[in-house]
Amino acid sequence: MIQTFAISCNGCAWYQGGKIPAQPGLTYDFLPEVVRLGHKKGMKVMGYFCIGANTRWGSEHPELSYGTPSAYHLPFTDDYLDYLGLAIEDALTKSGMDGFMVDWVWNPTDKVRNGRWLPAEKQLFERLAGRPFPGEDKLTAEEKLAYERKALDRCWERIHSTAKRVKSDCVIWLSCNQVRDPSIAGSRMLKEVDWLM
Repeated sequence: MIQTFAISCNGCAWYQGGKIPAQPGLTYDFLPEVVRLGHKKGMKVMGYFCIGANTRWGSEHPELSYGTPSAYHLPFTDDYLDYLGLAIEDALTKSGMDGFMVDWVWNPTDKVRNGRWLPAEKQLFERLAGRPFPGEDKLTAEEKLAYERKALDRCWERIHSTAKRVKSDCVIWLSCNQVRDPSIAGSRMLKEVDWLM
């Protein structure tokens, strides 16, 4: 097995001619060529997606990002999940890769939020919690955790359903060094992911 990039945290694709802009200066159709060479040697070829950070997306949609570059700066809004689904479908279709690693599947951190929630994330909270956002200063740890678990489940659902619809035998590989974190412990993602690192 070999693992390389599909779309990295700068938000650019490692292949050409897709719906996601290619890496600046990318001379060759890199990912499809790695897939071709890997398959010739009998290897599985895996791509990579950084889920919680995407500099290009954040720069183009500042109202949906806590600022770039930073770790975990993207709330899992409808617009972002639509983009993510498109990116996954595009990379699988254009490259022929066997699957992909997902990394940084986390909600924005308190440090990144810096005491404020974006209006778009407040709206997402209200949809997922079924009630008004209580305010940054009134949000309890329990309310925040319940929201984050629902937001991560929703993000995972989009990743999983898109990948399996486009390529039913697609391998989804999660990179996560905090599997006991309360926001993901016992989650659908940990139960359904094909590989875990």
